[in-house]
Amino acid sequence: MLNFAAIIDQSGTGFMTINDEGKIISWNKRATEIFGYTKSEVLGKSPELLNIESDPSPFTHIIEEIKQSGRLIQFEAQKKSKSGAQLDLMMSAAAIRADDSQKLLFVLTFDDLTIRNELTDHVIYKEKLTGSVEAINRLLATLSHYINNSLMSIQGLIQLVDLDTKFSDEFLRVTRIQTNRIAAVIQSLGELTRHINMKTKDYAGNPDVLYDLELLIDEFTDGIRKRKSDERSNKLK
Repeated sequence: MLNFAAIIDQSGTGFMTINDEGKIISWNKRATEIFGYTKSEVLGKSPELLNIESDPSPFTHIIEEIKQSGRLIQFEAQKKSKSGAQLDLMMSAAAIRADDSQKLLFVLTFDDLTIRNELTDHVIYKEKLTGSVEAINRLLATLSHYINNSLMSIQGLIQLVDLDTKFSDEFLRVTRIQTNRIAAVIQSLGELTRHINMKTKDYAGNPDVLYDLELLIDEFTDGIRKRKSDERSNKLK
């Protein structure tokens, strides 16, 4: 004759039975593996110790639903282990009669979906990240276009100033406009990196901030002003 108790104890599915007084009266090895509680730690205890905080599906509600429906129910639920870790479970629950008495026993089986759900979340996150990277690449291409156009305007005027210093005033005017455009682009890029928690290379001695391009732009234009002032001073001598 088959020893059903031994079969259940060795099952790959978690198994427990709750009596009509709301106490755990059976608990198999797989249940111990999932929750971390040994059989001696849970027998005679309320299954409520497995509920998470503000549990939307406490065992009292599960048992009440079984009583009212009189059928097997299956559902996903979150419970907690002995260590306090949250578990994602696929559960089945049903009520049976205890021998020939009118007392009900509530049989619950459960499989741990935690690892499966973590892998699913990882795949979803990876897909979202891939989409974000593609969007960022398109955005960076646009920003690069704006910056390159501004730099080309500045470089063209540099060549004119090298040929004739009379273009210095125009050079400073255009440079200020174009550097302001570049600064606006860099600011937008900085807001983007903060939004997606992106870290940049340690250009400025701080691994958590963007390179201070605006400061260099100011230093560059200040240098041009000084050069122009020196040229004027030399002409007066």
